[in-house]
Amino acid sequence: MAARLEQFIASKGLPVRSLADVGCGPATTLFEIAPRLPATEFFGYDLSGTILEVNRRKARRKGLPNLNFRRARLPRMPTSRQFDVVFCIATVHYVRDSRRAIRNLYAMAAPGGYLIFNYPNPTQRAATVREAEKDPFVRRRFQLVLAGENLLSRRVIAETLDREPRNFWTAVGEPPKPLNPCVVVSKPRR
Repeated sequence: MAARLEQFIASKGLPVRSLADVGCGPATTLFEIAPRLPATEFFGYDLSGTILEVNRRKARRKGLPNLNFRRARLPRMPTSRQFDVVFCIATVHYVRDSRRAIRNLYAMAAPGGYLIFNYPNPTQRAATVREAEKDPFVRRRFQLVLAGENLLSRRVIAETLDREPRNFWTAVGEPPKPLNPCVVVSKPRR
């Protein structure tokens, strides 16, 4: 994802001073992109205090002072800070109130910035149902998706954010991925 994110940033000619990765986990994307954009301040948000401490130690060891980590849990976000790019991959799937989550993510995007996220949709749910029949781990991990409680669509996203989402995959020159829908939503300048 780091290469795709860099490609998106370059295609927009964005002077990205700050980027947030919500649900960063081991921060693979951040650790890959932070050394290449040393003037950009990166923030990784995650629920796990353990993984955040591991990430902090790794950032110190690698000499990445532009990489910061904070604890947060969607749908709430304990920050009023805004970022040029807010990135959230493989996280909305675990949030019951997905509409509130994407509203709060969008609020984190600065005017003129972008929110990029993937989300569970009905097509993905059908594939997850088939997979869950064979794998109890999938059944436990994706309970909300299987129950259809947090599914989104481009129409629902547009209604929720009052902005038309665009397909992130096509924005970076790739074909759409129906089983992994990912959108980019721009935030107008004031």
